[in-house]
Amino acid sequence: MWTIFGRRWLWYDAPKNKEGRVGRMVTDAGDLERGFRLGDWVVEPRLGRMSGLGRSHELAPHQVAILRALASRHGEVLSRESLRELAWPGKSATDDMLRASIRELRHLLGDSPK
Repeated sequence: MWTIFGRRWLWYDAPKNKEGRVGRMVTDAGDLERGFRLGDWVVEPRLGRMSGLGRSHELAPHQVAILRALASRHGEVLSRESLRELAWPGKSATDDMLRASIRELRHLLGDSPK
């Protein structure tokens, strides 16, 4: 089973609220298409890109699908099977493919695998 990357919070940019904080936690999957924050990174699913820390990375469609799936179900545990189906719909993806994709995303994010 996979969970979202460690204890990172997902945010997207929004106007300041009454407490003076910028952004709000992502709870609606519809918000994810416009983009969302993952730690210091901004993920832009429509553009297939994530930017932050002075860098930008192009993402493969299956990487975008994995990030969007994890963000839309923040805090929930997702099975490997459901992640594979969301990332590679209609194709026979393997656990090795999923592990490699998660490993690459963690590398891009500067996150450790443990």
